[in-house]
Amino acid sequence: MVAARYLTVGVTCALLHNAIVISGDRAGLHYAVSSLISFAVVVTVGYRLHSRWTFPGVVRSGISFGRYALMASSNYPLTVAGLFAFVDLLKVPVPVASPIVTVLLVAVNFFGSRWALRARRPRPTNMSPVPGRLQAIAKPPRPDWLPSDAEMTERLASHQSLYRYRKPRYQIQLLKDLATLLPSGSCRVLDIGAGSGLVAEMIASMFSGKSVVAVDVVSRVLPTVRVPFHTFDGRTLPFENRSFDCALLSNVLHHVAVDERGPLLRETLRVTGGGPIVIKDHLAESGVDHLELAVLDFIGNAPFGGMVTAQYLSGRDWDELLAAVGCTGERLPESPYRGGAFAAIFPNRLEICMRITASP
Repeated sequence: MVAARYLTVGVTCALLHNAIVISGDRAGLHYAVSSLISFAVVVTVGYRLHSRWTFPGVVRSGISFGRYALMASSNYPLTVAGLFAFVDLLKVPVPVASPIVTVLLVAVNFFGSRWALRARRPRPTNMSPVPGRLQAIAKPPRPDWLPSDAEMTERLASHQSLYRYRKPRYQIQLLKDLATLLPSGSCRVLDIGAGSGLVAEMIASMFSGKSVVAVDVVSRVLPTVRVPFHTFDGRTLPFENRSFDCALLSNVLHHVAVDERGPLLRETLRVTGGGPIVIKDHLAESGVDHLELAVLDFIGNAPFGGMVTAQYLSGRDWDELLAAVGCTGERLPESPYRGGAFAAIFPNRLEICMRITASP
């Protein structure tokens, strides 16, 4: 519903913007001037429509309008730059260039509007929106043996050069959560859907007493990863019963076909003797959540050759999946995987981390 309403308002604003720019061109105005006029008109119309209709629960105020105007103001320099590229450099006529630039700005406008007009909602008293099978627990203290953030950043950067220039906040928080959920002491861990093998390598090299084996449907392991790696068909794990003490599925299940998730978890229970299984994944309760997670998956996976197609699970989906495989477990509260404006656009509630075992 939110996505449909946003699209309706977006189309209305886009038509209004293009009408102003094209009319200005016919009147002899430079596109920079007509774009400025368009901004003043469209930002007011867009705010009124989005705050009253698209995003329910918004408290209209000078602050929310200021956030929206600040977000929308980025469209002006981007529009001018885009029109300069198409009109002045590529010699595309304004009536053709203006709609092209508008389409390119749709994603920026959607997520910017979501941030600016976020509704004021009371914090839930229950930390877990997942009913039935998962018990919400308080965040355990950071283990004494876990290396510092700086040490983990340095180790991550030794495997991925990208992290020499950009702090791996998401990866560090993931490792912190895994450190609190994986069994303490010596433990044989199977990392299913290990991808590049980076998480498996970090656990094996920095987590006390952990030996790790990685498995995935394809091999794209980093050359610096030293943990044993196996490929499998995505259904049958190539290991004997009770070969491992626990298993990990980190951002994997949403990439698995819906009808294959249960069988994969049963296979995981087989090779671990009933678990525990540590799962880091996502929680999507609306169409907007699904769209935001699709963008995050593309940003996080596309540069490294990972899967970008996915079907995300709602709270009910998680409960039904755990019931189908006869598991119960514990779920960590929300963790700060993202911060600042990025967290406002892509809320941390989209991340879910749990530890499950077969029910007696």
